[in-house]
Amino acid sequence: YQFAGVPDGRKIGDNFFTEELPSLVQDVAAELPLQSKYEAIIVDEGQDFGELRLLALLDMLTPAGQWLFFADWEQNVYKLTKQEPIGAEVTFRLYHNCRNTQLVNAATNGCCELSVVHMPGVPLGVAPLVKKGWGATAAAAAWAAAHELAPEGGAIFLSPFKLENSCLKLTKRAHGLEVTEDIALLGKPGFVYFSTIRSFKGLEGKNVIMLHADVPGRIPALSSDDLYVACTRATGRLAIMAASEEALQWYSQRTGRLSTTELAS
Repeated sequence: YQFAGVPDGRKIGDNFFTEELPSLVQDVAAELPLQSKYEAIIVDEGQDFGELRLLALLDMLTPAGQWLFFADWEQNVYKLTKQEPIGAEVTFRLYHNCRNTQLVNAATNGCCELSVVHMPGVPLGVAPLVKKGWGATAAAAAWAAAHELAPEGGAIFLSPFKLENSCLKLTKRAHGLEVTEDIALLGKPGFVYFSTIRSFKGLEGKNVIMLHADVPGRIPALSSDDLYVACTRATGRLAIMAASEEALQWYSQRTGRLSTTELAS
């Protein structure tokens, strides 16, 4: 932003960061002396950048500079970049899921129609919980799941919606735990961290409760890519709070879990 010389107070439209700013950076980079350019640029979460921003970054690299580009195309929730590593001379593809347990990885594959192989040696873990998460009992069920997975706190609520639009908007305390959006309290005893799925991309936590889990594609805020992100945040256990009876059946079939208590309710 400063590099492009954008004045303070400039009106910023919807396309500023994806189109206008990269163009301004390229104009400045074209006039830069070689010694002012970078010898190495590392791009993480590259699927979120978009082609124009990546091209602008490449213009800031010296001719002999190193370009490292990391991306997970299954997390391409913003659809900004095609599945091509722009600027890469050599491509290394990683085939293993090294974050999740075997059973969470298997459930993610079932829900997202993937065939990602778990990293050899990771724990078997526990299959995800799939529970009723709609109606008048949605908040109570969410808190019960958080308490079951992490009685002392430290679990994470992930939702397609912001906190004020979620089932927890009026129930921010239960079981001696309190919901928080303060990242400094992530994983801390006594708290359950709340985030939208997209805002938590790139992060992880031991125990994750996914709220408002509809069939992917039924609502704009929950695509298959969003679902993949949500499921793969858990390094330990995962609970899926279904948004409807249809969703409960859908997730239960794909994770291999359908308890008699859920059927009875």
